[in-house]
Amino acid sequence: MEELNDFISQSLFEITQGVREANEKFNRARGGDQSAFELMPGPGNDQTAGIHFDVAVTTKTEAGASGGAKVNIKVVEASAGGKGQRAWENVSRLRFTVRIGLQVM
Repeated sequence: MEELNDFISQSLFEITQGVREANEKFNRARGGDQSAFELMPGPGNDQTAGIHFDVAVTTKTEAGASGGAKVNIKVVEASAGGKGQRAWENVSRLRFTVRIGLQVM
């Protein structure tokens, strides 16, 4: 189970790291100093430029025997049975694009 903000942050970090590592491996294998792979910012108002996400998230509200309620937003939700609890879960699909502000090599 992962929080949505952690999923986005970790995904973006790993994508940029992956591009850098791919370039490093490419250059070691060829003995060069080029960027074969790049993440580029889109020109102007290009709505297709960026890293596209399409994720399913769950919101789950639990009401326990103590009378308290808790709401969570997760990328993946696992459920386990519990005594004296009621839970409501809603699954939504989110699609969005994170624009790239700087060139990453």
